[in-house]
Amino acid sequence: MAAIASPSRTRTPPPSYLLKRRALRNAQAKSRKHTDISNGNLEQENGSFEETDYDDLVEATPQNELELLAVLYHFSMTVFYALLLYYGTKLVDDNRSKLDPTGIIPSYGGHFKFLTHFNLWFQLIFFGVQFFTDLLHVDSTLRRNLQNICDVLFTTIAAPTSLFVASTFWAVYAYDRSLVYPDRFDLFVPQYMNHFWHTTIVVWVAFENILCFHRYPSVGVAACVNFVVNAAYLSWIVWIFVQTNFWVYPILKVLPLHYLTVFCAGCMFLSLFLYFVGQAFAQLRWGKTLYIQ
Repeated sequence: MAAIASPSRTRTPPPSYLLKRRALRNAQAKSRKHTDISNGNLEQENGSFEETDYDDLVEATPQNELELLAVLYHFSMTVFYALLLYYGTKLVDDNRSKLDPTGIIPSYGGHFKFLTHFNLWFQLIFFGVQFFTDLLHVDSTLRRNLQNICDVLFTTIAAPTSLFVASTFWAVYAYDRSLVYPDRFDLFVPQYMNHFWHTTIVVWVAFENILCFHRYPSVGVAACVNFVVNAAYLSWIVWIFVQTNFWVYPILKVLPLHYLTVFCAGCMFLSLFLYFVGQAFAQLRWGKTLYIQ
């Protein structure tokens, strides 16, 4: 018996992007009960579904548990990065001033010399805005707009930068730690703090991808955002060198100019590649990639 077409109604935004995979599974189970599906309802051909019926999917889907977990996770990550930035920075500064009053690192730029520190701020901003967005009413225009911002921020900046910081740091560290993290850093940076900065950031990004569904911008937009962020940081560390004759990372000091150029270009391409790695991971988790219109 043919299914009765749903009456037309104003499309409302889904309450959350977190439940798409579960909603699709419910839709698959529902569609198997029908032998003939009229236009305007769920459509199952080669395992695909019409996006116009996503509201119906979400309305029929249990959501409280996963949404509550997402809100708690975003809140906890906001608190975690706020405390890490405040107490971590204070701890390092206090230890360094006690152990080396003359300062072994030029003070120009402070902690903002390091991409690691910028990345902590990226994570704090993303999780903070995402937590605020979670609390807004599901039909709010502000929520839809903020969710778009969160999706762009996470997919093009927060996730790729975390992957880049962790992969490049530990790769160079394994080859020769003096090129990125000299032994003297151990005097004022505890090992657990080093792992908070360079290891756990990947865990939190991966868990965010597992727990929450994020839409992706177009490749052109992603490439532009990625390029601007990386070019801005490279310009900043070059400016620090011009002002202080000090390279933020020792590896830049030992590279000849032509190798330095290739190295910087390679880092920018690696960062963009990691954007696609994050997208592939999200698609593996959720089964489909949606793009921001």
